Amino acid sequence: MAILVDWSNSFRNEHWQYIVNYLRRFIERLGVSADRAKGTWVSFIGYSSTANVVFNFNGGQNLDQIRNQINSLQRQAGYRNPDVALRLARSNIFTAAGGSRNNARKVKTCYIFMFLFESCDY
Repeated sequence: MAILVDWSNSFRNEHWQYIVNYLRRFIERLGVSADRAKGTWVSFIGYSSTANVVFNFNGGQNLDQIRNQINSLQRQAGYRNPDVALRLARSNIFTAAGGSRNNARKVKTCYIFMFLFESCDY
């Protein structure tokens, strides 16, 4: 499963911690496991105007390490552009080099998280 997260300037700074907390809880509930036969393997891409792979399927699926990576995420300058994240997932995540299993049934699953916060400036 690939998780694509908007870390752009499309929302206020004070909302960022809510987003990080939500992502951490989401990952914890997936049943991530180092044993591919017993658990879920995830990859993570953050995007704004550009996209970056935070970790792929080869990055080790230790829940504590993934939590730490999520906790250390920083917002990136730019605007919301999920297209670049989808292209990056296709070219770098769902490949043998990205840790995709050659013998597995290919079901490419992407969860795109775009958080929308309403401005209260009135």
